[in-house]
Amino acid sequence: MSSNIMIAKHIEQESVAKSLTELGIDFAQGSLFREPESLSNLDNPELGLSKK
Repeated sequence: MSSNIMIAKHIEQESVAKSLTELGIDFAQGSLFREPESLSNLDNPELGLSKK
């Protein structure tokens, strides 16, 4: 059995995040959680990104 993953984008308000949780949305991204950042500022070896 395959499962579908739902991702909500551009979430900026707590009330929207709560509603998404109630609807069963799996993941969300947006400025409510963290401001956008340049890839050059990230240090994440799992993604092959590292500061030099």
